[in-house]
Formats: sequence, structure tokens, C-alpha cells
Amino acid sequence: MPGMPVAALRVGALLLALAGWPATASASPPAAGGQLRQAQRDAAEGRRLLREGRYDEALFRLNSAYAAEPTGETLMAIGEAQRGGGRTLEAYASYERVLHDHAVELSIEQRQAVQSALAELGAKTGTLRLAIDRDANAAVDGDMIPPAARGQPIRLLIGAHRVAVTKAGAAAAVYDVIIHRGKEAEVPPPAVSAAPAAPVAAAVVPAAPPPALAPVEQPAPAPGGVAGAPAS
Repeated sequence: MPGMPVAALRVGALLLALAGWPATASASPPAAGGQLRQAQRDAAEGRRLLREGRYDEALFRLNSAYAAEPTGETLMAIGEAQRGGGRTLEAYASYERVLHDHAVELSIEQRQAVQSALAELGAKTGTLRLAIDRDANAAVDGDMIPPAARGQPIRLLIGAHRVAVTKAGAAAAVYDVIIHRGKEAEVPPPAVSAAPAAPVAAAVVPAAPPPALAPVEQPAPAPGGVAGAPAS
């Protein structure tokens, strides 16, 4: 969303990138005639800026247009602007939303383009599932995750992420999670049952041999006599 701080955009990306479908914009009341004409001008200007590679400016215009007149074509352009600007998670969520909210509007070529974009963006992401208690709070890379996201796979970029889980009356638990392409990590990680310890054979130590007896020295024989005989 234009004008939102970076941290808020990251939080929005996490929420929109849930595997569950995002809320539809079609729930908004229809735009009045003047708003509709302005939305069409914004959409046209946004597409022009997009062709020029001015992604942030294009996104501002396209978001304004979509808020007043939500169409599949404008949402596709939003996804393209997000992808061009390196906003991988937001772009993935936008393309998913195109298929969910505007499938009947899409031509075969447009559907193929969306699916191709999702495949490209999906190769840069994986998902995380928070398997935590309902009364616990969680933050991913410092961004708080609302309770509504619990149990839903949260799409994240491939690589290392830090998850902090807090609960009243308990110390915070911090998990370092590696997100792999197309795979899902879980926090807390599934418990691994410890294998029973192998029996350790008792070492048999041989008894030490008895100490050797020192030889007893015999007295030397006297000259001309027998050893041990008294001298005459």
C-alpha cells in the first residue's frame, strides 16, 4: 500500500501470503461515476508507468484504481509491478488472488501468464506453519502474526528466519527456521522420539598380576670353606 512503512508492508505481505485466500476487494461498495472514471485514468497511468519500469509509481496508481474498480486486469498489473520491484511475497499473493477472485474474467493467455508468474515466484519461497497454543503470540523476523494466521501456512522467502513465540507466564521460545523452496516448516518443530539407548557392555578389566618377589641374595662362600660354614 502506498505510504505504508516498510515494517507494515512486511506484515501485510505475511498476511496476504497465507495459503488461505485473502479477503476479496469486491466486498467494497461500487464506485460512483466520478470515482470510476478516476480509477480508469489511474489504471491507464499505472500501466504506462509499469511499461517504463517505474514500479513504485505504477503500484501507487494501480492500487488506487483497484480500490475503486477491482478488476482482474488491474490486479494482474499490480502483481507485475510488485514482481518487478522485488516484492516477491506481495506479488505471489496478488497473483493467487487473481485466480481466486477474478477467474471468470481471465482469458486462457492471462491464466497461463498468472500460473507462470506463480511458478517463478514459488521457486523463491516456501511456507511456515505455526503450531502453537491459541493463547501464545508469535513474531516472524520481528513482525507480529495475528491469531487469524495460526494454523495457516505463511509464505516466506527461502532462507533463514527467526520465530519468537511468547506466552504469558512463560519464557519466550526462539526458533531459527530455514525455509526451503516449495517446502513447509513448522514451529514448534515436530517432536522426534528418542531411540532407546543401546545397551553398553560392561568392560572386563583383567586383574593385575601379583608383584614379582625380589630374589634373596645368598652370602658369598668363605675362601677354602663351604658357604655358610663357620670359620675355624
